[in-house]
Amino acid sequence: MGGLKRLAIYGLSAAIIVGGIVALVSLVPKRDRPEAQGSRPLKDSALSAIPENSYILSVSQDAGKLYADSDEVKFQGRVAGANSAVSINDQRINIGKDGVLESSFSMHPGENRFAFVFENSTTGKREEKTFRWILDVSPPAFFLSKPVAESNVPQASSEVDIQGEFFLADKEAGIEDGVIVQANGETLSIAKNRRGFSGHIRLPDGKHEIKISATDPAGNKAETTARVRIDSYPSIITIKDFKVVSGEGSVPSVHFDGSVNEPADIRLAGRPVFANEKGEFAIGIYLSELELARKSSNALITATDIAGNKSTTELPKGGDFMPPHWLSLQSKSVTDGVANLEGKISEGNATVQIGNVTATANPNGEVLLSGVSFDREHPVVETVLKDNAGNEARIEQWVASGSAE
Repeated sequence: MGGLKRLAIYGLSAAIIVGGIVALVSLVPKRDRPEAQGSRPLKDSALSAIPENSYILSVSQDAGKLYADSDEVKFQGRVAGANSAVSINDQRINIGKDGVLESSFSMHPGENRFAFVFENSTTGKREEKTFRWILDVSPPAFFLSKPVAESNVPQASSEVDIQGEFFLADKEAGIEDGVIVQANGETLSIAKNRRGFSGHIRLPDGKHEIKISATDPAGNKAETTARVRIDSYPSIITIKDFKVVSGEGSVPSVHFDGSVNEPADIRLAGRPVFANEKGEFAIGIYLSELELARKSSNALITATDIAGNKSTTELPKGGDFMPPHWLSLQSKSVTDGVANLEGKISEGNATVQIGNVTATANPNGEVLLSGVSFDREHPVVETVLKDNAGNEARIEQWVASGSAE
C-alpha cells in the first residue's frame, strides 16, 4: 500500500480519532497551503483527554472524502498506558517514550487502503480502523465534436451547440463520480452513459473563443478552446440598370445588373446566377418568363450567404424598375425589447415596414419608426422596403443599437 515516508504536514484536512471516535477537522486544502514548516502538534487539551490504555490519532487526509488531497498520508498520535502497540497495514509503528507515534505513507494512483490497528496487551483491548482514499491524477480527457475547434465557416444562429466525448470512463478519471463540464463558465449536461456531454450557449454576432473544461472531483482539469464566428446578417442585394430590350425574333427580354455585398449563392426564380469576385452579376430573362414567374410569386432574386442567411428581393415592376436598395437606421431609445428608430431610406416617400411598425418616409427619405418590438436575445427584425411603384425589397434589420444598411 505504498512505502513508508516521513512527511511534516501543515494545514491539511484531518481526521482526529480519540479512542476509536473520529472527528473531522476542516483545514486548508493542500493546493492552497504554504510550504510546510513542520508538524502541527496535538493540543494539550486533546492529549489530556486520552483515556488510560487508549490512544488519539490525527490523519492528514480527510477520512470523509473519497479522493485524496495529495499523494501522501501522515498518521500522528499518542497512546496512553504501557504495553500498547500500533500497526498500519501490518507494519509495526514505533512509539516514543512519551507515547508519541508518527508515520507517513506514499499513495499510488487508484485505490489506497490503510488498516490501522491499536492493541493493549494489559487489557486485551484491540481496535481496528480502515481508511480508504482514491488518488486521482488523471484529468478527464475529452474530444470535442461540436463546434469544430478551428472552423472558418460562420453560423447564422446565435445558439452554439457543444458536444463531446470522453476518452476515458473509469473511476480514476472521475467521469463516473461527478465530472463537471463547462463552456465559458456555463455547465453542460453529462450523458446518462457517462461517455459524453452536450449543451449550448448563446453568443452575439462576431468572432468568439469558447473555452470548454472538464473537471473531476479530485480537481484534475482538461481544457480546450474552440473558435466560432456568428453571422446573423443576410446579404444585401442591389439591382440596377433594369431595362426591357428586343431580342432575336423581336422577343422582348429583361436585362439588368446587380451585386451582393458578400460571397453568396445567388438565384433568380430558383435558377443559379453567376457573380464575379466583386459580387457583381448580369442577368437576362425573357419577359414572358418573367411574367410567368410573377404569376407564381417566384419573380425573386435570392442570396444565401455562407452562414445560411437568406435575403430576397422581388424583381421590379412597371415603369419604375428599381426597389429601395438601402436603409440606414439608428436607435433613439431602447427599453424592454421596444425600440424607437430614426433614419433614411434610398427613395423619398417610400414605405418601411419593420416588424410590427409601418411608416412612410418624407420626400427626402427621412423616416421615424416608434415602438418597434424585438427579441432582446436576437434583435434582428425582418424589414420590407416598398416604393410608390410597388417595387419591394426585404432585408433583416438590426434594431437594438447602431445602424445598418
